[in-house]
Amino acid sequence: SYDIVIEGHTDSRPILSGAFPSNWELSAHRASQVVRVFLDEGVDPTRIAPIGYADTRPEVPDRNEWGELDEAALGKNRRVVVRINTAH
Repeated sequence: SYDIVIEGHTDSRPILSGAFPSNWELSAHRASQVVRVFLDEGVDPTRIAPIGYADTRPEVPDRNEWGELDEAALGKNRRVVVRINTAH
């Protein structure tokens, strides 16, 4: 098990630019960018792991009660979560 897990998340909108083929790649990229910061600061690479979840674990629903996309909610779902495990 890892001591630090970095989770990348996206909203549910499909990717429209050519930078990433899908939300999976975008979420993994977000997580790996944060891992890079930790590694640059000297964190042992065997104790850290990036995970990309795409839009599979939203923080809040992307749509309001009328079924319209909620921009504030979409923003909350585009995130990186750092989990530090203390139990071994």
